[in-house]
Amino acid sequence: PIVNCGFLTFMIVPSGAEAEPMGRELVEEAVEALDQNARDRGHVAGFNVIFMEIALDKPDPTTTLPTLPTITDTSLVPHNSKQFLDFSQYNATLQKMGWRALDFNFAQPPLSSKSKTGKPTMLIAFLSPTIPKDEQTGQYFIPSELLESFISVYWTNTCARVGIPFQRDPLFVGMMDVLAQREKIYLVDLPKKELKL
Repeated sequence: PIVNCGFLTFMIVPSGAEAEPMGRELVEEAVEALDQNARDRGHVAGFNVIFMEIALDKPDPTTTLPTLPTITDTSLVPHNSKQFLDFSQYNATLQKMGWRALDFNFAQPPLSSKSKTGKPTMLIAFLSPTIPKDEQTGQYFIPSELLESFISVYWTNTCARVGIPFQRDPLFVGMMDVLAQREKIYLVDLPKKELKL
């Protein structure tokens, strides 16, 4: 199925004073590009939602960078990891930019054939004019049907690429079960955490 969603992953910025402004600029440019992409494909209102993943169990952000199979040109991956960090560590900045966490236990699909199952991560969404607001509670939310479509496409494409069947993966099944029981997935503030550089 076609899912009109954007998805940001693995945003690396130099550590130090320029990290926050550079990360902010990268995210803003990515949001604009994804919105234009949606419009170019005939979605007049732009994207339905843009998601970003944040790891739950972050080590020190200045230690070793992860190696993801989606990076095909290894010359683009910085080798001196002490000089770079993952911008998703900047929760306070992301919150001010309009990102919110989903009140939902999300799991990333297996990213390599060596992985036996997915990995719990946090999924955040960008508060755009297309995000609906609950009339009774005043809270923004993602319709469960939209999130289910996004997760299905993400898991199907990723697992097909790495050659892993996932339909019985307990994390995937658990997410589908929860979404079948909930009509709305509410957006909440990002957790506050101190970033030590």
